[in-house]
Amino acid sequence: MLGRLQKSYASSSYQIRSRDQITLASRFVKFPAVMKPEYSAGSIGVKLLDNIGSCYAFYDQAQRHMKTDHKNIPGVCHGTSMLLMDYVVGTEHGVDVVIYDKKLVTAFIHDKGPTRLPTFTKVSSCFPTTLSPSKANQLVYAAFHCCIGIGLDNGTFNVDLKMTATGPKLIEINARLGGYDLRDNIKKCFKVDTLLLCFAIACGIRPRLVKPQPSCYIMTICLTASVHGHAMTPDTLELLRKLKDQGLIDFNQFQETLAPSVLEEPFCSIGVTASDCHTAKVKLVELGKRLGVDDKNFPLMHCLSTFT
Repeated sequence: MLGRLQKSYASSSYQIRSRDQITLASRFVKFPAVMKPEYSAGSIGVKLLDNIGSCYAFYDQAQRHMKTDHKNIPGVCHGTSMLLMDYVVGTEHGVDVVIYDKKLVTAFIHDKGPTRLPTFTKVSSCFPTTLSPSKANQLVYAAFHCCIGIGLDNGTFNVDLKMTATGPKLIEINARLGGYDLRDNIKKCFKVDTLLLCFAIACGIRPRLVKPQPSCYIMTICLTASVHGHAMTPDTLELLRKLKDQGLIDFNQFQETLAPSVLEEPFCSIGVTASDCHTAKVKLVELGKRLGVDDKNFPLMHCLSTFT
């Protein structure tokens, strides 16, 4: 059971195990509200909804897709229940906390750009965080205590929060490493392998770490089939692979094909590295223009606007 401290970071949410629970859930959550799968990753199947009618429609759509395309959706093997929760306004951040025997070992924070509503698909990220030290410490404190509050005493856990006008608010806790390119970016930026930390803790070894300091800035954009399919031609993908092989960019392809999905999934991420945030932003904008992904549907300066 969550204590008073942990509850201060939480927002209203309700678990939906069957369609007939949607009306009941809407009594606990105010609109606009967010509906999302209880078991998923990468914001797959997440949507901002305005009323109860749209909740029923999206629930039916999501259930059909999860049951027919379950192999491509992480976590669905655990179930297809959904959550309805408050929509929280603020800047979004990821905190990977390392905990041993209920004590905080260290934490890694990165910033996320403005998500593409209404699906909340990730568009960009920045390592390390550009928040002030005081706000960054608030996020770490919140992430750590939320994990402890639900019994996550040992391991490396991925926590998403928003920094609101009244402080951190919890979006979700993933009782695992962060997915996609997160481990690679932490390893490159902080020179720490979070997977090895997991192995050590699982073996009963407390990681001994001096507070990790970032060695660079890594800024990425995340592309999807529905928005960037026109730009991701075979020639462009080959160019990206060559730039990666030359060590000029980071490129991670998550899906084999560019086929759009009903529950939108990230296709790939593209990242650049620099000694400071401004230079990283300039390099990424220039690369985006070269690739043809900077347009009215994906304005790069807006996507990177929270990284200052």
